[in-house]
Amino acid sequence: MGYAQILKRNKEITTAQKDGLEIIQQSGEHLLTLINDILDLSKIEARKLDLLPTDIHLDSFLQGVSGIIRMRAEQKDVMFVYKVLTVLPQGVRADEKRLRQVLLNLLGNAIKFTDEGQVTLLVSDLSQKHQIVEIPADLSPTPMPESEATATLNDGSLATGQPLNNALLRFEVIDTGVGMTPEQLGKIFKPFEQVGDVRRRAEGTGLGLAISVKLVQAMGCELQVKSEYGKGSTFWFEVELPVVSVVKELHVVEREVSGYKGARRRILIADDKHYNRSVLINLLQPMGFEMFEAEDGKQEVDMAQALQPDLIITDLVMPVMTGFEAVEEIRKIVALKNTPIIAVSASVFGMDQQQSRMAGCNDFLPKPINVKRLFGIIEHLLKLEWDYEEQTAEEATSTMGETETMALPPTANLQTLLKLAMIGDMGEIKKIASQLEQHDKRYKPFAAKLQEFTRSYDDEGLSAFLEECQTGGQA
Repeated sequence: MGYAQILKRNKEITTAQKDGLEIIQQSGEHLLTLINDILDLSKIEARKLDLLPTDIHLDSFLQGVSGIIRMRAEQKDVMFVYKVLTVLPQGVRADEKRLRQVLLNLLGNAIKFTDEGQVTLLVSDLSQKHQIVEIPADLSPTPMPESEATATLNDGSLATGQPLNNALLRFEVIDTGVGMTPEQLGKIFKPFEQVGDVRRRAEGTGLGLAISVKLVQAMGCELQVKSEYGKGSTFWFEVELPVVSVVKELHVVEREVSGYKGARRRILIADDKHYNRSVLINLLQPMGFEMFEAEDGKQEVDMAQALQPDLIITDLVMPVMTGFEAVEEIRKIVALKNTPIIAVSASVFGMDQQQSRMAGCNDFLPKPINVKRLFGIIEHLLKLEWDYEEQTAEEATSTMGETETMALPPTANLQTLLKLAMIGDMGEIKKIASQLEQHDKRYKPFAAKLQEFTRSYDDEGLSAFLEECQTGGQA
């Protein structure tokens, strides 16, 4: 999955190749979800699943969830609609991972069981009386101590420390899919139970809803559902969350980075697996970083003392000396006391994240590594100013004036595309865009612009763009 992200950064690949790499990455993420579902169910049954609340920027969080689901919906030619019905608080305190997990489970199921029509996510604040409480914001907020804010499945309650003004957020997922019978409704929340035809059952484990209902209970509320066979389903829950002031959004670097300004920086990578180190080296070395490798915790400490790196990225589970132990030893060295350290681990246990911070790490990244998030953390910790790839026509957000410099296909093709846009046939437009790019590389920016509109299902914007191409572009 790491190499899929690296290969996607290659500017020479075609849109079709990029889409293929996207599928590789999404398939890997799907398999990872299945594995994590099994682990989560085990933790639920053992009463060991804890919620770890952090301060999150609500709009960024919801946009991220919507982006993932919009991509899945596009693959099925199903429309996805995300609407905010009321003013939402800027920030809330919640377990970001678990709240995202519930929403993705509900939305993913809605997409899976909808073949035509649309899936809708509605979000609203039913309280509308909250006041923002000033709490220092951090790009990587530390989870509240277990004594102050831990929600477990033992009693299904959410315990918080100091009282904060709360928002009552309602999350509602509506689909126009196959719906369910009363008999099926009685089974859907049971582990390993799947309803519907065999083809759809093969797409999952039957654990998503069983886990979601437990997670929602852990948040102090209930997951509700209503459904009519043949007409669709609606799932919703209303959760009360503390409102916090979040000064900065969760930072990710969205643009393509080509390097950074200033003196060359040294980064030490510590991981006992060669291929894990290789992913990071192949990703960061082209950016201009001087890279060094350690194969275990003991090597990490020795090399850190000898090299005095600007940044250390360490795995947590290694032979000879663990990452936890290595970080503790590094923090004892005066010259390395303030060296930024990022913990990287495939661990799904929240306690490992907390323990890594207690040992002295500045931030935590789960494997597989999200490249954009990694760049955001590095930028923050090293106070870097990135150099970016020059903006291409396919990255431009405005359509006005683009056609003057963009190579356009013949008028007949433009007329065909416009007719398809007017009837909303995004699937056929995607096929034509791919064919145009393969036929002539000059059409790559034009094809990429078409793909941009089809991804967002912006038929009006696409129609306006194509009309401009016909009137102002070349024939």
